Amino acid sequence: MKLLFAFSITIALLILPSVFAHTLVINSPLNNLPYGTRSVPFNLSSSDLSTFHYSDINNSARWIQICGNPTFNCIKNIRLREGLNMLMIKATNLSGHVNLKNIKVTIDSKKPKILETSPRRDSFINSSSIFSVNYTEENLDKINLYYGTTKDVKVETNNSNCTSGKNKNCDFTAEELSKFGGSGRFIEFWFEVLDKSNNAVNSSKSRIKVDTSPPELIFINTRIDDRKVTFIFDVIEENFEEITYTDSNDCGLLPKPSRALCRRLDNGRCVVTRRFCTGSHNLNITISDKAGNKLINNTEAFTII
Repeated sequence: MKLLFAFSITIALLILPSVFAHTLVINSPLNNLPYGTRSVPFNLSSSDLSTFHYSDINNSARWIQICGNPTFNCIKNIRLREGLNMLMIKATNLSGHVNLKNIKVTIDSKKPKILETSPRRDSFINSSSIFSVNYTEENLDKINLYYGTTKDVKVETNNSNCTSGKNKNCDFTAEELSKFGGSGRFIEFWFEVLDKSNNAVNSSKSRIKVDTSPPELIFINTRIDDRKVTFIFDVIEENFEEITYTDSNDCGLLPKPSRALCRRLDNGRCVVTRRFCTGSHNLNITISDKAGNKLINNTEAFTII
């Protein structure tokens, strides 16, 4: 009889509404944690038998039922809006006492978007070239750059200069690019963009050619005939682009940043003739390849009488 009485008292205490403030514990969702799906698990508990509701403060602000039957533990999946949700959770016990708590839940179910990458496919690059990605992601975690060959892939991560938002750009330098250099070697590169909900997207792989060696000048000669000067260049460069020069004597004209001498080589040689005004001339000659490597020779000086 005593055991039955004690058992009855225990049950009564469990179901009797507290005259004091009852507790509300939010086990899930966690405050300020991004979720990668709009269906979010709610796990709520109270020290009293209670009903549970939530309100989206920035939206309708009306109370929406989570668990309508009084319970100590309320577990249910709730579909929330994309983006930031400012929620108020309410637990109401059988005496009508209310306990309220606020949480922030960010829904990021959309994968990042990669809009464009550079360098362009099949272009030439050197050791100082910049890799760039244009993307859209509102909750960016990090961006990875992968580059190399099938057997040797390197990765660079940029967290400091990459920001969240629409139509954003982020630049990378490939620290180990010289490993694939020389006179020209094809590699592949691609980007991976990740958000804070672990959504990730990869760009298409692009093939580019690495050339980290500047052109090599084997021979240079000049022949002067009145105001005509003939230049002879022997150059070793597989990916030759051009030979240009700047002149210390602008001949009374507006100075130009540079003038072209050669745009192609015939068996490694360029022979070209240009006219110059009278006076002394000191030429800075630059030999460039398609990857942007340059060799500067500033020893050509002559006088036109």
